[in-house]
Amino acid sequence: MIHSETTRLERLVSNLLDVQKMEAGKGQQDFKIENLFEMLSDILEIHAGSTELHAFHFDCDETIRVSGDPAQLRQVFSNILNNAIKYSPEGGNIAVNVSCEDDVIRIAIEDEGMGVAPADAERLFEKFYRVQNEQSRNIGGTGLGLAICKEIIESHGGTISVRSELGNGTTMTVELPIVA
Repeated sequence: MIHSETTRLERLVSNLLDVQKMEAGKGQQDFKIENLFEMLSDILEIHAGSTELHAFHFDCDETIRVSGDPAQLRQVFSNILNNAIKYSPEGGNIAVNVSCEDDVIRIAIEDEGMGVAPADAERLFEKFYRVQNEQSRNIGGTGLGLAICKEIIESHGGTISVRSELGNGTTMTVELPIVA
């Protein structure tokens, strides 16, 4: 129990430091051109191995490239997929759909989980905000993951948004500039 709590506190402090660095503009970024299909495939493979209750669906053109810090982008997509699994405790489909239009790459990650009410959805990207309902109360987390995701995506010139319906799942959408 002590080890578990120490690990949790270490993650919390690390997340807090990450948020503070990003907000202060001191976070180091190493932008590179990466193949988005390969990046998402790797992340999906890792997450698919962590659950037997979920079926993953992936649709992405294999030639799409993204410009950004690979470690930070992996952190964002990993966090969103982790949330999709955590907040779909009974399993279901998780779809990752990538499309391009109007100089924007749109990555939509959709689950069939518990979803959130509109008032909660508006606040999901706030630091330390956690949905307070009976279903999500027992699911761990610090309320920093999506705040960090938002900081990372905005530092990459993109946006992140949520569409959710209580009891009907959630779709997280990340939009990033297209690489010519």
